[in-house]
Amino acid sequence: MTYKSDFLRTLEERGFLYQLSDAEGLDKILCEGPVTGYIGFDATAKSLHVGNLVQIMLLYWLQKNRQQTACFDGWWHINGWRSNWQGRNAPDDDPRDH
Repeated sequence: MTYKSDFLRTLEERGFLYQLSDAEGLDKILCEGPVTGYIGFDATAKSLHVGNLVQIMLLYWLQKNRQQTACFDGWWHINGWRSNWQGRNAPDDDPRDH
């Protein structure tokens, strides 16, 4: 498929896309106006991995091709991290101590 949006064209050229549901609809939304990208990371994790890198690369291309707002968040995981466990045993070490 030939995409009209710079973002999807770039992702296809770089091999990011394998399968999309409603590719035409997504392409239309991306051509109509600003979109916002968001990724979040668990600040309690000991490290990042390749899957995190893919998300970061997608945000980069969204910003570069569409010049859109993008959020890179780990803050809420730290500030509300114990409340996120919802009755489960939270880890003993507080990530704010690291």
